[in-house]
Amino acid sequence: MNDSPVLARKLEARLGAKVVDCTEALGETTIEVLPENWLAVARFLRDEAEFAFDQCMDVCGVDYLSYGSVEWDTTDVSSQGFSRGVEG
Repeated sequence: MNDSPVLARKLEARLGAKVVDCTEALGETTIEVLPENWLAVARFLRDEAEFAFDQCMDVCGVDYLSYGSVEWDTTDVSSQGFSRGVEG
């Protein structure tokens, strides 16, 4: 039996405002947290006996700090994504 919806509800209830989004897809639970909360959430998932996670599979982040700046060519996209090259 797949109990991931139960896991998602428990995570949302216990983590509260630290969870930005919690989704279920293909039998996997994904939680989204703000950068300032990720370490506290990771420690919580490891240290709380109810969860006791012992492996972190993925930590993903995207840096959009300079997105849209002159060096980004966002008008021409290919199957490889946006061009980051600067000719000069």
